[in-house]
Amino acid sequence: MSGAMAVEDIPLDGLQRAVGVLSAKWSVTVLAELAEGTHRFNELLRHIDGISRRMLAVTLRRLEEHGLVERRVYASVPARVEYDLSERGEELLAALAPLAGWGAAAG
Repeated sequence: MSGAMAVEDIPLDGLQRAVGVLSAKWSVTVLAELAEGTHRFNELLRHIDGISRRMLAVTLRRLEEHGLVERRVYASVPARVEYDLSERGEELLAALAPLAGWGAAAG
């Protein structure tokens, strides 16, 4: 195969870490929704068909822990919380674009 990377050139630890984060059912969907811009929790809940409140909360927390999502809390009554993609999240989505193209072509 011309232009193919040799297996030893692929940082497998990093790849396994990335796949671990993305393998959660809702991770890619939440990241894609946040790529559209800033959202509040209930907006995400309305836009993502089939996700429960609990799963959205768990997914956002996990993505935030991995530095892919930024959570901003505003001191107001009631408290206002907004979610955005972090720079790292944007980089991840850009890296996934070729994989998405491959998946669309393959199938």
